[in-house]
Amino acid sequence: MSTPSKKGISPEIVIIAVVVVAVFVVFWLLSGGTSQNIKKSAIGMDGLHTWLTENDVDAQTFNGGWTIETETIGLRIIPLYDLNLSRAFDQPTTEQEQFDQQDIVDMYYGVLDDKISTIQTIVVLPKWRLGMPSTGYAHPDLVVQQTSLSRLIRQITGNPGSVKFADAGFTRYPVTLGQDRFSAEIYAAQTFTGTNCVPLIGDAQEMILGRCKILGVDTYAAHDEVWILSDPDLLNNHGLRLGDNALIASTLLPDLAGDGRILIDYSTSIWVRQTFTHVQPERSWADLGRFFEFPFSLLWIGFIALSVLFIWRSSVRYGAARRLFDDGPSAEKAASIAARARLLRLSGHDGALLSDYIEVRLTSFATDLFGPAFAKHGTALKEIERFLNRKDPQIASRFMSLTQSIRQLPGDIPSADAIGYVDDFETLLEQVKHDLR
Repeated sequence: MSTPSKKGISPEIVIIAVVVVAVFVVFWLLSGGTSQNIKKSAIGMDGLHTWLTENDVDAQTFNGGWTIETETIGLRIIPLYDLNLSRAFDQPTTEQEQFDQQDIVDMYYGVLDDKISTIQTIVVLPKWRLGMPSTGYAHPDLVVQQTSLSRLIRQITGNPGSVKFADAGFTRYPVTLGQDRFSAEIYAAQTFTGTNCVPLIGDAQEMILGRCKILGVDTYAAHDEVWILSDPDLLNNHGLRLGDNALIASTLLPDLAGDGRILIDYSTSIWVRQTFTHVQPERSWADLGRFFEFPFSLLWIGFIALSVLFIWRSSVRYGAARRLFDDGPSAEKAASIAARARLLRLSGHDGALLSDYIEVRLTSFATDLFGPAFAKHGTALKEIERFLNRKDPQIASRFMSLTQSIRQLPGDIPSADAIGYVDDFETLLEQVKHDLR
């Protein structure tokens, strides 16, 4: 008879166990780890969330893990548990170091700066060492270093500030909110002074809550101010039960938040998404006018001066560009005639030169009378004769006679005689033109 073999753990069970452990680890990381324990301790603010909710105030605690639209948040409260935003703190190695630990949850400057610039924010400064929530006892020996707090204010606002502690015991601060008057009660009160800060609770020398300008804020930031709460005991689980602190919280915080939700933000990363609306600026003639302002005006003055100098040099001083030949079909012919006249003149053939001259003048005169279509070289005289016979036969006879005489002159006629013929011809030509007008 065979005994049944023992079955091992099935692979399905192993896979399920691994998934459960992984989900638990992820949930623990997203829920804040150490901060999860902090927010329920004496220095946490879970009590504030509960109190606001019971008074019908829209409030929420947030540890990260999903994005939130900025339009839904009216006021963000950030409890700080880090005294130096520029470096990570050293983990304690002994029980005593853990008891004296001042930096509990790291917060980096860039993250805090982005949180402040996107939503109206109250930054709650740290006050107690880790020994206070561990033991449950508040004692002046367990407060954090004063110099570290002063540095923290400068890191947040960019302006100098200082923190001081009141004497041991309880201190009351009058608070006026509209028509209501309250009395805030704080043990071992932690107050601050800061440049460009306006107190809301306390006075300029001992502020508990003040609104401070942020130096060098980004151009695209939605907010350039931040609320600083120097003593967390006004709102945390330890101090909310003292004096009128709870009434102050349920009156002041909804007023600051307006229609938005109050977010108690324990997260150390940027989880809020801001919606940017790009507004197209309206264009006007002033936009074009900026191109004529200084220093562009110097360029325009130089360009105008250079243009005036260029026009003066090209048109006034030198005039129009000279051309060797006139444009048109007669340019080459005129140049040829000029060359021929020069050769005949140099060789002493004034008669031939005069004959060529008469032909050119007749062609030019025929062009003025009939146009270039009828003013052909060699036939111009016949057209002129026909025209003059119709107008004045007597002038036509004189004109033709003088023209024939000049054409029949010998080639070696003296220059003085040739000039006389030219004068007679030009005189008669002018008379003909005058009579034809």
